[in-house]
Amino acid sequence: MEARPWNDYLIYRMAWAYNRLELPDSALGYARRAWDGRPQDQWYLGEYMRSLYRLERYGEILDLAWTVRGGGVCRYYLARAEEALDTIPESRRYFEEALASPDDSTAADAASWLSILAREDINPDSVIVLLRNAVEMRPEEAFYRARLVEALSAEGMTGEAWDHLRLLRLEGGRSQSYWSAWAAYAEAQGFRDLEIWALKRAWECRRCPQTARNLGWALYLAGRDTLRAGSPREAVPLLRESASLGCSADVFAMKSDSLIRLLEEFEAL
Repeated sequence: MEARPWNDYLIYRMAWAYNRLELPDSALGYARRAWDGRPQDQWYLGEYMRSLYRLERYGEILDLAWTVRGGGVCRYYLARAEEALDTIPESRRYFEEALASPDDSTAADAASWLSILAREDINPDSVIVLLRNAVEMRPEEAFYRARLVEALSAEGMTGEAWDHLRLLRLEGGRSQSYWSAWAAYAEAQGFRDLEIWALKRAWECRRCPQTARNLGWALYLAGRDTLRAGSPREAVPLLRESASLGCSADVFAMKSDSLIRLLEEFEAL
């Protein structure tokens, strides 16, 4: 890094990696340096805002409002900062107005972000409508379709979820969002082995705390239920793998360790 300080992209990627590792303190300096080097780049600004948001420095995010152009992740973090500080919701209003944009890309982007921003204020059916609209306007965007699969699966609408998942599969995409969509569908159908398999693929695509937590919880629940079914030998490998994915502060890891210790004590009797 120090040998190539001019390479703003490498600095940006360092910030990106630290943020995905949920280390915003480490990400912040790199994110600011990258944005200083390319102030016109909204992706770089977005990573800087992400760091500030995770550090709860909402006022500093609002101070950057004048630099934001259009929608996207920067507008999303502005909206979150406005919510946190209970100020005028200008950015959320921007997304609501952008839904009517004649530009499909702008309208689909707005629908996707609103489905996240308004998730706590509207019912699940309305979230699904927003995501359906995003997919209809930008059917080539796999990310929108993957998010729709997850939302449909969560509401038990597995028939429609499968239709979209099949299209993603035919398109050949194998991103983390694709595998997360598979996992959501499998969970809704009660296919635990398939769910764990998909979560492992998601973890391989992006090794970060969130994908580790998702997989860790699924392995813990599988191990716990296997133990309850009277199969401790089959349960232990699942619990050990779950525990290996977390740290001492992760609840799923603590629960897995606790069950393992109980089994060891039982066997020692």
